[in-house]
Amino acid sequence: MTETIFKQTPSWFRQKISTDVSNSIKQSDSCLIVSIPGVGKTFLLQKIKQKLSSNSSIKPIFVDLNNLRELTIDGIHECIINEINLTLENTNISSIEQFVTWAAKQRKRYVIIFDRFEKALAHLPNLFFDTLRSMVVQSNRHVTMVISLNQPIESIRDIQDIDQFYTLVAPFTFYLEPFDEKEANYYIEYKSNARGLHLNSDEIDTVYEITGGHNRMIDAYIYQLTAIEHGSFKEKLTSAAHHETVIFQCQRILNVLTESQQKAIQRLVVGLHLTERDQLELKKLSQLGVINEKKKVFSSRLADFITENHPALYLDDVTGEVYKKGVRIDDIFTPNEYKFFRYMYEHHGRVIDRDEIAEAVWEVRKEQGVSDEAIDQLVSRLRDKVETDKYNPKHLITVRGRGFQLKLN
Repeated sequence: MTETIFKQTPSWFRQKISTDVSNSIKQSDSCLIVSIPGVGKTFLLQKIKQKLSSNSSIKPIFVDLNNLRELTIDGIHECIINEINLTLENTNISSIEQFVTWAAKQRKRYVIIFDRFEKALAHLPNLFFDTLRSMVVQSNRHVTMVISLNQPIESIRDIQDIDQFYTLVAPFTFYLEPFDEKEANYYIEYKSNARGLHLNSDEIDTVYEITGGHNRMIDAYIYQLTAIEHGSFKEKLTSAAHHETVIFQCQRILNVLTESQQKAIQRLVVGLHLTERDQLELKKLSQLGVINEKKKVFSSRLADFITENHPALYLDDVTGEVYKKGVRIDDIFTPNEYKFFRYMYEHHGRVIDRDEIAEAVWEVRKEQGVSDEAIDQLVSRLRDKVETDKYNPKHLITVRGRGFQLKLN
């Protein structure tokens, strides 16, 4: 968000979480704020800084790790020290150790607010996190921290490596969700008016439903709605949905999810059976607001993006079920058809010759009695079930002189 909208937002905007975090800080806790990318963490941190600045006994120090010259311990120490000296008056701090000694003697408390901490968490050695923990402990909590991440700590790093640091901050974790309806409608109206696009209430509601209150996705849609000169509002929305800026935000969200979370959300969206592991992962995603109270993906555009990128042919590696465009089809396979499909699926994109098919399906070499006719019949029967038009196959392709290839889309 821009500085302008930060100054103009009403007091209720992001009020609850900013108050909860501020109250925790006042208790000398060090906190984590976790959210998916693009929902306004930096704005929230600035709002928290503003709240803390009104308290004469607390001095916030904002450290944006995007300003790092290099992702090393020395580089991040330099970034922290620079911000300390810029924020505090009449100090000439040259090291973390000096700052801790100095802060412990002051009547004020100092809160270092780290924005964009995920790269540091992923790449810096354990010693750095020991230093941060020592900074809090040795200052007798005159120095505490607020750390923002786009994933929970355990999704980025093995917590056994940094167990003492984890124990310090993890108990005070706050989850920043996308805007709620009231916040989103305010933001959509503000951004659209700023660009000369005056949306009515129904149009604002539609943008909210599509974006789910995702800050950066709203920005992308509003920009495209103003950039597209011709067409109805609905036509412009359809065009905007496929613009690279909207696609980027969808992909950006999925990129920070773990592999098991990505599988769980895909299975939810395309209507597959949810395992206990899926349910657990979806519960974690609900904390981040990715899954809403209706147990659906918060943004209809994100849900559509997941569907669009889900393979037309899909083998569920948990249940072994096979789906074609969301419809289960393995229950009409013969045992050999299933073995053949599974083998081709596990090697999709690669050309499989007849000898390899014979070994995979009949578990014998081709010269031991598997005829070309038997393989051709197997291929034909499977095409009956996976192709829309078996005479113009799009999935199970014949590569002349070499064998067969399975394409999922």
